Amino acid sequence: MRSILCFGDSNTWGYEAATEERLPWDVRWPGVLQRLLGPDVRILEEGLNGRSTMFDRPEQPTRNGNAVLAMLLEPTRRSTASSSRRPPSRPCPSTVRSTPRSLLPSRPGSWPGASR
Repeated sequence: MRSILCFGDSNTWGYEAATEERLPWDVRWPGVLQRLLGPDVRILEEGLNGRSTMFDRPEQPTRNGNAVLAMLLEPTRRSTASSSRRPPSRPCPSTVRSTPRSLLPSRPGSWPGASR
């Protein structure tokens, strides 16, 4: 089964500015993509309000998308490398920054804005 990681900001998370609520799964664009692609593809939604890939925000250190993307892709990279003859892709060193462990969530789903 193929997996697609939808990595983004409040648009991916499904923020509705008019109500300040989260849109339902089937209305958010990753949910629409899932419906269009069907059950043979798994959509992994990783949206976070305020995420940026261009700016560091000292007051919101977990919002830097470049700092967490390589970490999020690692399990996928390992599973595809074992099932494929292609060598695993490597993240570009210029976009990967280290994030102190103290700033990372202790368990999945504990990111700010995550609702599960």
